[in-house]
Amino acid sequence: MELDRTTRTFLVFFLCLALEVSNLCESSMRIVPSRRRVSLSRCRGVRYSRLGCFTLDPPFNNTQWLPQSPSVVNTRFLLYTRHNPTTGHRLDADNSSSITSSHLTGDKDIKILIHGFLQYGSMEFLVNMTEALLHVADVNVVVVDWGDGAGFPYTRAVANARLVAAQTSRLLNSIFQLTGANSDRVHLIGHSLGAHVAGYVGASIPGISRITGLDPAQPNFSGFSQAVRLDPTDASFVDVIHTDAEPYDTVRGYGMIEPVGHVDFYPNGGRAQPGCQEETSVLGFMEDVVSNGITDAEFHVSCSHERSTELFTASIRQTTFGSCQFTSYPCSSAERFWQGECRHCGNRPCPVMGYHADLYFRSRGSYYLNTTGSQPFCTYHYVVTLRAAPRTDNLAGTVMFQLTGSQGSVGWMEMTSGQQRISGDMSRLVVVHFDIGDVTRVDIRFLSADGQTDQRLVDVQWIEVDNMMHNPTRYFRQPSMSVGWEPPLSVTSWTYTPPYS
Repeated sequence: MELDRTTRTFLVFFLCLALEVSNLCESSMRIVPSRRRVSLSRCRGVRYSRLGCFTLDPPFNNTQWLPQSPSVVNTRFLLYTRHNPTTGHRLDADNSSSITSSHLTGDKDIKILIHGFLQYGSMEFLVNMTEALLHVADVNVVVVDWGDGAGFPYTRAVANARLVAAQTSRLLNSIFQLTGANSDRVHLIGHSLGAHVAGYVGASIPGISRITGLDPAQPNFSGFSQAVRLDPTDASFVDVIHTDAEPYDTVRGYGMIEPVGHVDFYPNGGRAQPGCQEETSVLGFMEDVVSNGITDAEFHVSCSHERSTELFTASIRQTTFGSCQFTSYPCSSAERFWQGECRHCGNRPCPVMGYHADLYFRSRGSYYLNTTGSQPFCTYHYVVTLRAAPRTDNLAGTVMFQLTGSQGSVGWMEMTSGQQRISGDMSRLVVVHFDIGDVTRVDIRFLSADGQTDQRLVDVQWIEVDNMMHNPTRYFRQPSMSVGWEPPLSVTSWTYTPPYS
């Protein structure tokens, strides 16, 4: 079978990583900067006109490469406004008329969109994000297309990110001078490697208003100095969405797990995302290529990593006080969040992940939420807590519940299972993709581990249902009725009563 160029490129890349000979692979493709680009002054690396000197001195020793020349990277800056929403106008820092003759105005916010590794400015997520931004606000959107410098090998793209940042900073300074715009109107949005490009820009231009990092790239950045990656000092407000933070192993884990912003959001724990069929090995990836083609295989590899861009774009169209938002909750771990232990934000409103995160600029720390696997991704969170009487301690079995609300219901879910002991307060996070309204009824089933069905085995003192989105907590104190037996299951129904006085 003859492979096309794209397929061959992907296979070579993954083979290099899988065999752990990336240095050998890179050295075979490495292009040493020509002497005419090497400064004869104090620069111990390469110096490019009006962009500065780039070296491999620490902390920028996270790659063996120096940035390629601007002519090779071929960075393009494309402006989109409501006057030209689909056809980009090219901006050039060396051509002032390209800025002054454009529709860019200094009295409007500037959104800078930056893609990552193996991507171009024409990527679908950039098109969708630009469209959404212009739909909700009259802003200047600038797409940074550095696709020629974002290719193989990955570590060279890491080096080129510094050059792209210098070019972006230079363009912004030209825009400031020519239009009267200020850095406090700039919002940089970067995906993967692009998130670190945004960080470099923020580090070089004081007063950048906001940087949004969409699953910042992990390889060659995780564990390195803040100077070489996105960090909270790069802008007045840095918000980050983590979606592919598994331990890196070639075919997954492209994003960082450690918090790198003022606010770090971890949808679905920040790791594998719902609806994504993850590859587990390079061999599996290659088999996927042969069986389903490079497009499907590439999607499986990058699905969770790309989800950050989809979530952010979806959030743009969410109204500030809409019926469903990406409301998130502070927690020390995903596991504690899923156990229903983290459901409130103290005396402040819980922040919303995505476009509207800056409305909660005082929030700090790591926040968790769950999403669905398809548009619009939004979910409603409930925490169900059941208190068992002391006499049921050490009883083992499966406790199940279902919720009925004014607008819908949630089917049977397990509170405990199998040989798990029933004791004290037990909580479970319930995530549904629609609003079931005010919960008016809770049904409980119990199956003991030894098959007994005596309803006296489980003595439930009270049930609490907490709608984490907006509705008040509801307490269910005494069972309103017994609805009979479905051997070996006991079924008891509870209805809403006013909270404790």
